[in-house]
Amino acid sequence: MTAEPTMSNPIEHWPLATLVARCRAAQAHGPAIDAFADGEDGACFELLRRGLEAHNDEAWRAFEAQFQALFTHWLQQDLAHFGFNEITATEHEELWAEARSRFVSRYSRLQALTEHFDHIGAVLKVIQKCIRSTVQELRRQRVRQERLVNALQQMQLQQSQPLQLPSAQVELAELRRCITTQIEQDLPEADLRQLLFLRYVDNLKPREISAQYPAIYPDVAAVHTALERIMKRLRRRIDQYVTRCL
Repeated sequence: MTAEPTMSNPIEHWPLATLVARCRAAQAHGPAIDAFADGEDGACFELLRRGLEAHNDEAWRAFEAQFQALFTHWLQQDLAHFGFNEITATEHEELWAEARSRFVSRYSRLQALTEHFDHIGAVLKVIQKCIRSTVQELRRQRVRQERLVNALQQMQLQQSQPLQLPSAQVELAELRRCITTQIEQDLPEADLRQLLFLRYVDNLKPREISAQYPAIYPDVAAVHTALERIMKRLRRRIDQYVTRCL
């Protein structure tokens, strides 16, 4: 017979396997978050409490595993809503890790989760908000990336235009100097800076870069990986580049 919380057998003393089984059974009440308020006996909440308050890694992994399908569904929904149709499995994992980190960093310091949440449904709503804010931040980062890329491409376009007026030449030189200075501060690796300018200033395609530098970039995938690494490094600074240089 399945255990029930009692004075002599409080839920805090239940074995982890029992909590997992009861939490799984609670999920059968329906997909709606509010269903957990009525149908869940506290097992899911206890899994979370042990994971956060007691810093029990096994309990946290069990909690995450119980709701991973729901978290993935929310993440996919938000990605589609903000127009991200080509997200790799690695990026998907990174986004969930960021959303999870936002939740954990905020609530792991609490002395008692019950002071902030009445039931597991309330917790899930907060996690859903963390997922949404993570995707929103990704969208803002992509917009900032586009602004930097547009600035670099504008440099390339102006550089290729013949018979520039002296004033335009001065503006171009100042733009190049400003952006180059900013990038050098945040991207000290010479090979990465070279790749950034090869791609967005010299306007070389990834296959052309790979053909010219096979020892560094043996294939197109290596170029894309390095570019993504660059953008991750610079994405929090792009607004400053645009503000200072454009």
